[in-house]
Formats: sequence, structure tokens, C-alpha cells
Amino acid sequence: MAVTPIAGSTHDITLSSGSTKYGFMIAPGSFRSERVDDFAPRIATGTDTKTREGYWDSYQQSSAAEGIDQSSFLNVAKINRSNGNVFTDLPGSIQLDSIWTALDSSVISTAPMIIDFAAGAVSCIVMAVGTRVRRSSASPYTSWSNHTGSAFASNCVWLHQHNGYLFAATSTGSDFYRSADADTWTQPSAGEKATAFTTWIKSDGTVYLVKSLAGGFKLSTNDGTTWGATIAVGSSNSNITGMRDAFGYLLIGKEDGLWRYDGTYLVDIVQYPTQLSSTNFRCIVSFDGFIYTHMLGRILKLALSSGAVTSLVDITPEQSGNTEKELYGHGTAIWLYAGPFLLYAALNGGQNKFPEVLAYSGSGWHQRFQGRQTELASAITAAQTTVTITTANIIPVSGTVLVGDEQMTVSAVDATGLILTVARAANSTTAATALINAQLTLLGTMSASGYSRIGNLLLANVAGTTISRRQISLRDVPFESYEPTGVYETSDYTGDLPFMQKAFRSTNIEARGLSVSEAGVDDGAGRFIQVSYSTNKGSSFTNLGNITVNGRTNLPFAPTSQTTFSDSATINANSLRLRFRMVRGTTTTKTPSVVRYSVDFLNRPLAVHAHSITLRLGATMTTRDGTLESVSVKERLQFLNDIEDSESPIRFIDMTGRHYLVYITKTSVIKVEKETDDERMVSVVMVDAVTGLWPQMSSGIVMTATTTVQVFDSFVYDDASSVFETARFS
Repeated sequence: MAVTPIAGSTHDITLSSGSTKYGFMIAPGSFRSERVDDFAPRIATGTDTKTREGYWDSYQQSSAAEGIDQSSFLNVAKINRSNGNVFTDLPGSIQLDSIWTALDSSVISTAPMIIDFAAGAVSCIVMAVGTRVRRSSASPYTSWSNHTGSAFASNCVWLHQHNGYLFAATSTGSDFYRSADADTWTQPSAGEKATAFTTWIKSDGTVYLVKSLAGGFKLSTNDGTTWGATIAVGSSNSNITGMRDAFGYLLIGKEDGLWRYDGTYLVDIVQYPTQLSSTNFRCIVSFDGFIYTHMLGRILKLALSSGAVTSLVDITPEQSGNTEKELYGHGTAIWLYAGPFLLYAALNGGQNKFPEVLAYSGSGWHQRFQGRQTELASAITAAQTTVTITTANIIPVSGTVLVGDEQMTVSAVDATGLILTVARAANSTTAATALINAQLTLLGTMSASGYSRIGNLLLANVAGTTISRRQISLRDVPFESYEPTGVYETSDYTGDLPFMQKAFRSTNIEARGLSVSEAGVDDGAGRFIQVSYSTNKGSSFTNLGNITVNGRTNLPFAPTSQTTFSDSATINANSLRLRFRMVRGTTTTKTPSVVRYSVDFLNRPLAVHAHSITLRLGATMTTRDGTLESVSVKERLQFLNDIEDSESPIRFIDMTGRHYLVYITKTSVIKVEKETDDERMVSVVMVDAVTGLWPQMSSGIVMTATTTVQVFDSFVYDDASSVFETARFS
């Protein structure tokens, strides 16, 4: 009967395929294993040859000019996210943005736009608050007042300047209003109501004031004193939501689509009858040669040629990383408007909680606002009901704030504006601890937004407060009055090899604008950049260190007690994300900036080994246990031939009992010179089917043993006396 071969016992090695197993003897000294794949292969994408060093590869980034929302590092000009306090538009410099300042409190806009009104000697910023128009006419625009005279008969829902007048639409509640100074208002046309206004310059040069109501619009050539007949647009079941002049056409947004009018014909441009919504196409912006509008939660970019759509691109910013980001994104647009060189979008419900303002550059989106923000001045416990913050008077009583994933309701603010009394876990989460410098964000509804060329301001009415961010005149860049802190995170670097292990050694960061110059001179203002890293895609971060000196700073990921650069240890992970926290310090007109960073790393694929071995096959060969080989040379040669073409891996067990899953890549058979002996020398090359050792099998075994015990008594006699002992067994 054939004996089952055992490696290291009956034979030197065994090879098995399924249930078929053969043992083999090997030529002495012929077994050799070596790694066949490269150590630290340079196959990762996005690397930078200029910053490589020896075996170490590297990647680098010097710009976020193409914006945010890149989860994996593919485009070197994009990052993962910003908290809205960092200006990411400039190549070669990521810095703090200008500070958001409160202008007017306890007001909620009822129209989605904040606009300039300039006519004659009047120059002011205006917004609609219920039955009043609120205005401010003097820099820094912190003094606001309602228009004098009687309130409107119903809430104002739209503001528009045409020629030298400001027009206010009050929907079906009353006739529209007109003013030459944004203060004194009249109703110039009895019986005429409006939900929206725009100015249309027809291709023949005629200038019209246009108003809409329900599903139709009217034209006026005398500043709204008299009006033409109603022109119905599309289905009577769909109302007009917004209008805009573009390329000689009047563009008309409805709840179910977008139309154009040339003075004679109405033509539908795009239609979404099954996505009908009262906010669809309310904002229509002609900017940079394109038409920008929105439908439900999408932002659309259209190109028109001779009135026909030649391209329609969905440019909605998309987020990834968790359920809230992927389902809700940055929220739903409530208004779109143009600055000098950028398109802006004001949104509600970002990640199902944030009010946001984004800027679109044509190649990407930049975060301008994500709720008013400050930081914790000290750590808090899960039971704590008071929170101390670092920025005074930005959080109102009854406001809802977010720390980590926990929402809190503010019930009181002390006289300093820095200590908040809060009710914990307002969003039904579990109250949690938070560390010092953790971000605290004021949530709330975005009611209106706009850009003022008069004041060079970005404006937003959010959570009942009108706020502004000052910019340099006629440019979409920050004025030199900066936020106290700002945070941005890089994309997760995987090298497009998301499951390959990597060793990360250190990061080199070039920075400027810090308090300490390259010559070591410190201005004492305390400007620095805190750097931390995450190897779990942002779930948690580890502090790496602070950058305090201008120029290049090297931060090792795992510093050792040694003093030389080469003695830095590494961290090992599939991916790496960096977080930069910029701290302005005491000088409000200066900001730290990140010029560029690079990260040193090695790709560490799991080793793949090749095994070469020479098998001795003979009919009269003695095996390891001293017996003669019982299996013929022909049978074993046929087995080797079969497994060379096997689709499934072969199990190879060496003489020490170690298991490997392998593929046979090559066999060579040599007949020995003895003509009378059926003996072969077979050279076999195998390569690992899995990296590392094949998992060694183990299984718990339950054994039941039956023991037979004979119980007996023993007697021991000592001299004349006897001692009786009983042996007991159990």
C-alpha cells in the first residue's frame, strides 16, 4: 500500500494539487528562494522626480488653484477640503482668507440677493427684510437702516436696479414698488404685481424692464410706469422663477425648464418636467461667455450659439468621504452671482448642516464660507455645559453650533462674548470630549448673498446676521485683514495604488509670512503653521509639529532619539493626508503661507519569491525514511507536467514543513548518463501565488479519552508495627 508522503519525513519536499500529493527527493544544495519583484518600485503616480533622494520617492504640491473636493491625490493643483477661512486660489501660496465681519444682526432676508444700488448721489448696499428694504451707504457698512415711510403691504421677494430706480417685487401680496433713492417708495403702476425683475437689452438696442408673475412676463420701456401685454411661457402649470439678459436674448427660468425670447419667438432651451421645483432656474448668470444656472441640487453651465445650446455641463461640486458628504454635498444653491473674475454660489444644507459660499474659477470650486467659525480656547469634557472660544461676539444666543459631530444649542453668552452656555447633543448624538483648538462652527440658514462693487465685499445673510468679507478692489482676492485661524487638508496620497503599503519618512515644507525670518528674527506676533497627518483618510490625525521659521522645515513622521536626518523612522500606511492649521497671531494684517510641501516615501509591495529546486527521480531511490521509492518515475513526471498547466495554485511544502501556494513556471528534465537506470534530474522553478508564506492551517481538535484504572490497596510493614495505606485513584 502506498504511503502518504510527508515533507521532511518520508521525502524532502511534497507538491500537491487538490487531493493528489507526491513526494520528491532533491539534489543537495539545490533549493533556493529569492525575491523577484522590485523593492520600492517607482510605479506610483503623481510623484516628483526633482525631490527624490536615493531609493526614496516623493510627491509634492505647490498649489490648490483648481480648488477642493479631491479625495485622492490625482491633480497636484487640488486639495481635499478647506474650512472656508483659507484662500486657495493663488498658485504657489495657500494662505488665510480675509476675515468675515458682522455688519447687521437680527435680520433675515426675504429675497435671495444682496445688491448695490447707485443712482445720482445715492450709493448703497441693499437687501430685503420682510416688508422693508434695508440699506447701508458708508464704509465699513456696519450701519444699516430700514427705508423710511410706510412698510410694504407684503414681504419683498426680489430686488433689482434698472436705470436710476430700485424695484421691489412683493409677489401677489401687493403691487410692486419703485424708488429713486432706496428710501422713499411708490407704486407707479396700479394692479401690476411681480415675483421677479430683470433688464433686457434686445438685439436691436431697445432696453426693457421685465417683470414676471405666475407663468408669464411683461415688458416696459418707461421704467415700469406702463406695461405691455402678458407673454405666457410654456405650461400654465409651471411658474416663472427667474430671468436674465444674455447675448441679446431674454432668458426665462421656470419651475420645469429654461426658455429664451428674442422679441418674437419663445424657444425652450432645456426642460426638466419631472424635476419641477419652485427654486429651479431662479438664478441665471451670464458670466465669462457662459450661462450658469441651477436645477434642484445641480449647478449647470451652458454654452449658447445662435440661441441653441451647444454644451451643457453639470459643474456641481461633489464631495466624498462619508455619507453626509456623498448624499448632500455642498447643499442646494439659493443664489448665484458674479464677482470681478469668479462665479459665486450661496448654498444651504452642505453635508445636511452647513450654510456655504463657494467660488468657481472655471477649473474648480473654492470654499469661501462654511458657517462662521472659531476654536475652543480649552478642552471640554462630555458633561461640560460651558464652552470657551477664542473669537468674541460671533456666536449669538439661541444659535446652534457644531463641535466635531456634536451640535449644541447656545442658551447664554457672557459679557466677554467668549464663554457660551450650551445644551449638549442637540442633534441627538452622544456628547463627546473635544480638545483645545477644536473647530466650533455656527450653523444656520443662508438667506441671501451677493457681491458689492461699491464696498468690494462678499456678503451673506446667514443665521439672522449679515456678514461681509472684504476683498481688494475689483479683484477676488483677500483684503489684508485676516481670519485668526484657517484649516485645509490635502488629498489622500495613494500613488494610485490604494492597497499597496508605503513607508512615509518625512515631509519638507516651505513656508513664508511666519513670525520668525530665515535669519532668525522674531517679530513676536506668533504666526505659525501646525501640521498633522492622517493614515485613515481623515478619521483621526496625529500632530507632526509646528512650522515657525520662514523657508524650508523638515518634519519627520516618526522622529527618533538620533540627531541625524537618516536616522528618522517611518510610518507605514496605504495612504497619507496632511492637515495644515494656519495661525495668524496678533498682527491682523499678516498671514502665514504654505508655498509648497513634499513627502518622502517608499512603495512597499509585499514580497513575491521565486523558488528553484532540482528534483531527483529514480526507480531505485531511497527516501528519507530509508525505504525505497514506491512511485514510478513516469507517474511523477506526468504529475509535474500536469501541474505546470494548472489553473489553480499548487501547494509546496519544504523540508521544514513550511507551506507555500505556488505556480510552476518552468520545468527542465535531464536524463542521467546511466543507460540502465530510469533516473531523471528535474529542475523546477516556482513563483508565489500569494505574497508571503501560505497561511499555515490550524484547527481545534476535540479529543475524548477513555482511561481504565485498577484500584487496589497497599500495605506497608515497618518492623513489628504496620502502617495501612490506601492508594486512591480518580
